[in-house]
Amino acid sequence: MLQQLGIPAAGFMAWVVGFVEFFGGIALIVGIFTVEAALLLSINMLVAMFKVHMAQGFNFLNITGVTASGTPQFGMPGAEVNLLADSGHREHRDRCIVNAPIGSS
Repeated sequence: MLQQLGIPAAGFMAWVVGFVEFFGGIALIVGIFTVEAALLLSINMLVAMFKVHMAQGFNFLNITGVTASGTPQFGMPGAEVNLLADSGHREHRDRCIVNAPIGSS
């Protein structure tokens, strides 16, 4: 897929991206090498943003494949969309309950 998107040395870069995403995420969680991990992950996300998502209108759907012409194919939204919608809803609900005047429903 990276080769179809025009990424040089696609086989090697697939390993680099996987390594950066996995170990960079672990480093951020643990709190070690946070600046380096954040920089590498930011570069990774910027490349994804400009090479894939910019051409598709920053669609939040999952990429399921690439057509013969190199255009990404997007699938159904993942669980992260549901979590994002649900988390904001709960905060708003809790804020409304806490700030409601006494005697109101």
